Amino acid sequence: MQLLVDGLPAGARLHIANGTNNGTPFVIYNNQLAPGASVDLTIEYRLMDRVNLPVPAYRAQVVDPLPPEPITGTPTRIDRNCPAL
Repeated sequence: MQLLVDGLPAGARLHIANGTNNGTPFVIYNNQLAPGASVDLTIEYRLMDRVNLPVPAYRAQVVDPLPPEPITGTPTRIDRNCPAL
């Protein structure tokens, strides 16, 4: 599910947004939800102007779950122990 956050003022940023859809930032809930089920999400945004708090609107869109990110990089073996303090 994509949760789109409409109505943020200029300069506001959705914290940990997964992307944008036609300029509207969104977060993704990447697990399956059964019909009629619900999920609680915490949405945070950053404002340059903390005086005028926006009242964003939220829109949920059903999307297919994203595949897991591939693991990249070179594994490194760690073979040192730290002495006990």
